Amino acid sequence: MRSEQMTEETDEELERIEFEESPRPEADTADARLYSKAAPLYDRINLSVSFGNGYSYRREEIQALDIAPGDQVLDVGSGTGILARAAMDSTGTTGRVVALDPCREMLQIARASGVIETVLGSVDDIPFEKDTFDVVTAGYSLRYARDIEHGLAQIRNVLKPGGRVLILEITPPGNRLLRALTRAYILIGARAIALLATRSLTSQRLLGHLWNEIRTTPQPKEFTDALRAAGFERCLCRRKHGMLTAYTAVKSSDT
Repeated sequence: MRSEQMTEETDEELERIEFEESPRPEADTADARLYSKAAPLYDRINLSVSFGNGYSYRREEIQALDIAPGDQVLDVGSGTGILARAAMDSTGTTGRVVALDPCREMLQIARASGVIETVLGSVDDIPFEKDTFDVVTAGYSLRYARDIEHGLAQIRNVLKPGGRVLILEITPPGNRLLRALTRAYILIGARAIALLATRSLTSQRLLGHLWNEIRTTPQPKEFTDALRAAGFERCLCRRKHGMLTAYTAVKSSDT
């Protein structure tokens, strides 16, 4: 009961935070409602199930991009703005970092945590002109695209020629035993940890939804092939802890 009251109070407080939004309306779906409800708990869930490593891993990947002062950066599926805030440390006052997400409540938290520019929208219809950004990041969000090919085409469209993309994903191991262990951790171990951290059943529904989304995530070769087919070059994949996957690529300048 107390947890529900705290969540309601947080929601009411966040409603007072202003943010920029695109004219594209929010999709009224079960997934959207789940993320809206989970928004105040999202960072606690993330930190608890990653044993505190979730933020540092994202920052390491952002730093590896060598974002320069003055760069224009778009973070697709920004959520509470973890990647966007890390990018802001590199762009400086002369650059621009935009957090794009379809969940209003997530963007309110991103704004409250220091992200200056937030836009309501999704990877399926990125509301920016062609060749706008030097860097596009997508942390665990491309999986929500209509399909990977469409999402990559949308990202490529808003990147400048020679622009870079960073895509973070959770990729279940191809090995059957390791895959079963990953599934057990997410659906049993992580759920227990998140319940202790949040005292909310919403965390259980969110992690169940997570597994349903990542169980069909392409393996690295298939994903890098999709990047090349979408018009990217210098496609690289780095794996950590068996299932954290970071893809980087550069938009080809000749297509």
